[in-house]
Amino acid sequence: MYSISKLTNIPIDNLVEINNLTSNTLSIGQILKLKEDSNKKYNKYIVQKGDSLWSISRKYNMTVPELIEINNLKSSIIKEGQELLVTKKEIEDNNIYVVQSGDTLWSISKKLNIPVTKIKDLNNLSNNLILVNQKLIIS
Repeated sequence: MYSISKLTNIPIDNLVEINNLTSNTLSIGQILKLKEDSNKKYNKYIVQKGDSLWSISRKYNMTVPELIEINNLKSSIIKEGQELLVTKKEIEDNNIYVVQSGDTLWSISKKLNIPVTKIKDLNNLSNNLILVNQKLIIS
C-alpha cells in the first residue's frame, strides 16, 4: 500500500477509504480504485435486523450488484450492524410511480409531465423496458 501511495501520490488513508478496505493489506491481483466515482457520492448505512441487499437496494435506488461492487462484498450475506455504502438519496414514497399494466415510459412521461429522459436518468435505465409493479423514481 505504501508503494502504491507513493507512486500515485494518494495518501494511504484515502486509498483505504475509496476502496472501502478494512486494512492496509493487499492481495496479488487485487484491483484498487485510485479515485472516487465523481458522478456518485455515497452515505454510510448500518444494516438493520431484517435487511437484505435487495431491500437496501430498493430503498436507495441501487441494484444489488452495485451494492456488492461499491462495498467490495465477497457474497450477498450481510449482518446486522454491518456498515455499507449507499447512494445519498433515499427514495421517498411520494416520489415513486408504480408501473401499471399498459404503461410505457412515454405514457408515464405524458401522464406526469416528466420527460422520458429524466425518468430514465433518475432510474438508471439504459433502455425503455419497464415492468408491471416496477417502482420508478419520478422526482
